[in-house]
Amino acid sequence: MPSALVPLELDRGFAEAALTEVVARTRTAESRRKYVGDLKAWLHFATGRRIDPAAPRALDVAGYRERLTAEGKAPVTIARQLAVLSSIYRRLAAQGKASGNPFDADVVARPSAPARRPHPAVA
Repeated sequence: MPSALVPLELDRGFAEAALTEVVARTRTAESRRKYVGDLKAWLHFATGRRIDPAAPRALDVAGYRERLTAEGKAPVTIARQLAVLSSIYRRLAAQGKASGNPFDADVVARPSAPARRPHPAVA
């Protein structure tokens, strides 16, 4: 695993398990790049606030969502990032490597993406 992925204070076992989930479940290089970036951003946020990434609380995830909003991320981007992290945590929790899935949409609401406008017909 690239050492730049996580800060030194982070439990490397958890980070490696999370990264393995991303790589194993992602088909395209572009998606993998985005998902690794999503994971990296969360891990840096968590370690910077002394949050145990293997056992974050819903309050921690809500704080992260607020941080993404404050950074000006689009609602659709935030929703994707939270969905990616939810998928990772769901699998890690099933393996006993995370205490649960605080990223689940039933635990912390995801922002609503604006409805897409239909494309005008091309004549």
